[in-house]
Amino acid sequence: MVTRNGAERVYIAPGTVLPWAVSMEHDEDPVCELLVAEARRRRGKQLPAEIVQGLDGWIAVLREERLVVAYDREEGFSVVPAREGIDLDIVREPPPLP
Repeated sequence: MVTRNGAERVYIAPGTVLPWAVSMEHDEDPVCELLVAEARRRRGKQLPAEIVQGLDGWIAVLREERLVVAYDREEGFSVVPAREGIDLDIVREPPPLP
């Protein structure tokens, strides 16, 4: 496992809440940090109660408003409308790999 400043890093892979190769300039973005925390939670890691509460509230707003997180290596993270039948989780489903 890769570490930065003693913190565990999540390997980014398709089919996760971080399906993108995030550039270093964006890896400390608050949205990225929320996605990393959610990835850890989904892998069964224990998170502090205040982090869980914040995640739950953020995810509830995304779902309620039918929004997802998108990522562009040039522009960074953004919140966009979910595409019906395509974006089924909290992130914009990337195109299939060739």
